[in-house]
Amino acid sequence: MSDKDKFDALNEVRLLYSVRSHNVIGFKEAFIDPDSGFLCIVMELADAGDLAKILDKVQKNGGKMNEY
Repeated sequence: MSDKDKFDALNEVRLLYSVRSHNVIGFKEAFIDPDSGFLCIVMELADAGDLAKILDKVQKNGGKMNEY
């Protein structure tokens, strides 16, 4: 990773850490994998699936999505 990539990744982790909302998947931790050198970001599990799938289902059923 370039220095700019490292800086951007660190900013991303800081941003994820600072967001606390029931509408946003929660950040758990971040670490560098010692074998690959990749940045790993651990987030909460999205039990209901991803947003695209939920929106497709709502749209197909002609309904509206709750904000909560």
